[in-house]
Amino acid sequence: MTVGHQALRDHDLKKAEACYSAALRQATPYGEQDPRYAESLHALALIYELEDRFDASKRLYSAELRILQRLDVDYSSQGMALNELAKMERGVGHLDAALHYYSQAVIAYGKEPVKFGWEIAMCQGGAGDCYKNKHEYAKAETMLEQAISFWQKSTVVGHEAYMGVCLITLGEVHSLEGRYTDAESTYKRDLRNLENLGPCPDKLVATAACMEGMAQNYRLAAKYDVAIATFKQAFSGWENAERPPEEARCLMELGETYKLCGKYSDAALSFKKAISLLETIDRQYHNESANLILCKQMLATLDKANSNERTNTIHVQTNHGPGTEQ
Repeated sequence: MTVGHQALRDHDLKKAEACYSAALRQATPYGEQDPRYAESLHALALIYELEDRFDASKRLYSAELRILQRLDVDYSSQGMALNELAKMERGVGHLDAALHYYSQAVIAYGKEPVKFGWEIAMCQGGAGDCYKNKHEYAKAETMLEQAISFWQKSTVVGHEAYMGVCLITLGEVHSLEGRYTDAESTYKRDLRNLENLGPCPDKLVATAACMEGMAQNYRLAAKYDVAIATFKQAFSGWENAERPPEEARCLMELGETYKLCGKYSDAALSFKKAISLLETIDRQYHNESANLILCKQMLATLDKANSNERTNTIHVQTNHGPGTEQ
């Protein structure tokens, strides 16, 4: 297991998988009572999850969970397995299943709430995001506020980043409800929170994400000029954090905002920059991503709208130009 752990830290997933598979085979003869068996299941499940082999990962996490629940031991490991299952279900859009696992994880961690307060808050944040995507905004707000309340009192180094994720999600909830002023206050609250986080990559990423959320809120509120300025700040943040996929997404959002306020040439430039970035990213995978296809469609739609507008302008000038009787 030790060699596998080191391989995982070195991001050598193939070697880690081989080590954990061997550990599972060695632990199997000793039966489920041996803690090494459940430990090996969990380690191998994590590797499958990182390799996007979700069905295999879920099968192993579920097997580990059945053992731990039957033995009624190690609430931390129970909670971890349930949380991983919840994250996988949430990632593929199975929100009800994710919420079930999150609630079960909170119950497991709740056996020792003081010891596992951090983990409970993480589950509450995940559940809040699920409720947001289910459009159950009141439940989302309740979950997120509970998580935020914990992070506010936390003294663990780096808690500001986790609190920031919850504040951004809460801002999205307020924005989706049309509570644009509340959303703006929540995003600004996050920016103040992030000021307490020392210089680190997490701060760059968290700040850029917050600025992008705030820009989306301004756009929904039809405050296009301030939305454009804020999207530009977010893009600079993603650029400084060296996150090309997020840079491209932000450029797409910026292009859409330009389009909404009729600035078609600026919109086209943003879409073209996003396409260039996405083509560079996709080149290593030898296929077009969904975002690249979408961005090309957005640019084509923009070109068509811009062409129609020019045609209409010419038509109006022909009918109502200088010297034409009206």
